[in-house]
Parts: sequence; structure tokens; C-alpha cells
Amino acid sequence: MQLGVSISNTSARRLARMRKHLPSLNQLKAFEATARHLSFSEAAQELHVTHAAVSHQVKALENFLQSRLFVRMTRSIKLTGQGEALFLETRKALDIIEAAATGFFENRLCGVLKISVAPSFANRWLLPRLVLFRAMYPTLNVEVLPAIELSKLSESDVDLTIRHGSGSWPGLTSVGLFDEILVPVASPDFLASMAKKNFWQEALLGASPRSDEWSDWLGSYTGKPAPVLSIMLYPTQALALDAAVGGGGIALADRRLVENDIKGGRLVVIQDTAIPSKNGYFLCYPSGPLTEAKIVAFRDWITAQLS
Repeated sequence: MQLGVSISNTSARRLARMRKHLPSLNQLKAFEATARHLSFSEAAQELHVTHAAVSHQVKALENFLQSRLFVRMTRSIKLTGQGEALFLETRKALDIIEAAATGFFENRLCGVLKISVAPSFANRWLLPRLVLFRAMYPTLNVEVLPAIELSKLSESDVDLTIRHGSGSWPGLTSVGLFDEILVPVASPDFLASMAKKNFWQEALLGASPRSDEWSDWLGSYTGKPAPVLSIMLYPTQALALDAAVGGGGIALADRRLVENDIKGGRLVVIQDTAIPSKNGYFLCYPSGPLTEAKIVAFRDWITAQLS
């Protein structure tokens, strides 16, 4: 005896007949967007494809249905009677499909999202803005874990990480957030007390993992090899910036990370010559064919914030 699911010849013919008269979803999406805007160009912009691609999909749908859906005029289009009827039903169908998919996606946006973040990025950029992300996804709890080293995501329960570096880490997908543009900053009181001819002869502050940063920056700024510099090194860039705010010296910082300190009068840019660093900030998560919905949600939110 053979076990399994059997389909009668009648049912098989019925399924075949249903599929035979089912248009391509891409064709329906192109048609619905074009009908809603009454414009191939605007539909193309919405769908992030070319005008020609939308026109081709709509023409293929007309050929499939053997019916004209649009009246094409010199500078405009309008729906035919059959096109109007199909548009109303297609819009309903796509709304139902989208609602079902959205419900599935939202059901996965719950629990905890653990983010390992470089402390300077966490304190000076991410934490003040997280309220915006929480407002968009109230069922998702975010746990921020400041850390200097890149987390081994495969060996921890961290979902994603934000790191400073070149963007190349094996086994991880890296999404560039922004390239680092460094400027020297100090507190207003320290700036007022400076007595040396060249500001780099003053007390300089840096981070141990980025000990060559001042030499690289100064070499680019002066166009010649940097002299021997006296630098107070801290374990993290975040501590070096805190020391600068406290009047301890001059630190190099990306303008985005100290924007609020500058606006609040806690830091002043000493030399407004922005010199690109060889590094930047990256959002990283495990590579693979499937990415969790909560990671996708955070990735899309943070890239939109920085765009």
C-alpha cells in the first residue's frame, strides 16, 4: 500500500485551471502602481525599477489577459473599463497579501534585540536616538551592550554589533553607516589656555586601540611626516572624548559623534579641516540567506537616520 496525499484527476485539473489563469505577481504589482498613479514613471520610482520595466510588465499582463488595460495618449494614460475593474480587485488582493505578510513580520518583532556597540558611538549617537526606534517598535526591547572588541556573534546571544574599523570582518555582513571624518576638539576653557604655536604641541588625547590616529591625521594635515607627539592614551575613544570635555586636552573626533557637545558648548573645533580617516562605522550581523526581522528593522531604521 502506498502512503501519501493523493489528488483526484478532477482536483488536479481544477488546480491546473486556476494556475493557468493566475497572472504574475510582478505584473499585477506594476499594473496596480501604474493605475494608482496613472503614470509609468511614478510607478517605476515607487517600485525602484525603470520606466521600461514597468511598461514591459503591464504590456505582458495585457497580452496575458488579451485585453487593453490602459488608453495610452501622448502625454498621459487612463484606465479602460476593464482596467478600472481589474485595478479595484487587484488593489484589494494586494492589500490582503500585504496585511498577511505584515502580520507575520510584526509577530517576529518582539522579545529582545541585543546590540554590542563601541562606547563612543553608543554614548554620543545611538542612545539619545533610541527612543525613536522604540516608538516604532514598542514590542521589541533593546539591550545595548557597550564593548570595545568585536563580539563573536556566532558564540554569543548578541544579535548585531556596531563597530569602528575597515568594514571587513569574516562571516559578517557589514553595512556602512558613515565614513569617519576627524577634527581636533577641546573644551572652551582648554582652548582659551593654549599657549603653544601649534595646537598639536599641546596635551593630546587618544585611545589605545587607535594609537596611530594622531600621527596619521597630522601627516595628512601638514603634508609631511608627523613629529614625535605626546599623547595621553585612554582605553577607549569614549573616555578620551570625556577627558576632552573635562578640559584634559585635545582629542580627535568624528563631527557626527560630538555634534551635541559642540552645540552645547562643551567642545570646540580647533581646526575645521575635516580629514577622512581610513576607517568608518559599520553595522554588522551574521551572514546568511535569512536575516532576522528584528535585525532588518534596526538596520533599516539606523540607515534612514544617517541618510
